[in-house]
Amino acid sequence: MRVCKVCSENDSVFAVAQLLKSSGERNIIVTNGKSPVGIISVTDISSRVVAEGKDPKKTKASEIMTIHLMLKESSEDLAPLYVEMLKKNIYSCIIVDNGKLIGMLYLKEAMICILKEKKNH
Repeated sequence: MRVCKVCSENDSVFAVAQLLKSSGERNIIVTNGKSPVGIISVTDISSRVVAEGKDPKKTKASEIMTIHLMLKESSEDLAPLYVEMLKKNIYSCIIVDNGKLIGMLYLKEAMICILKEKKNH
């Protein structure tokens, strides 16, 4: 699991794009306080802002974020989560602890952790 970059719903897409560029990440979690409410990927910026001719300095993160998130509690088992991600064709899952953002788990990372667990048993 990785610590992920976050932004506010009110941040401009321009600010989000700058943060993504400087961090080298491909997506950012949109939060309301400490709770995740959306996610924005570089593809979202390209297709929902650039391709539509919107001004990234005037467009807010909340206007382009994806709101259907895969959220899982940090206490949940990895194997069922990995299977669910595969079935739903989801490559990343937001990990929370009692609703507060902890980080992001990517499909590849989940698979590696499961393999390590099996190897140790």
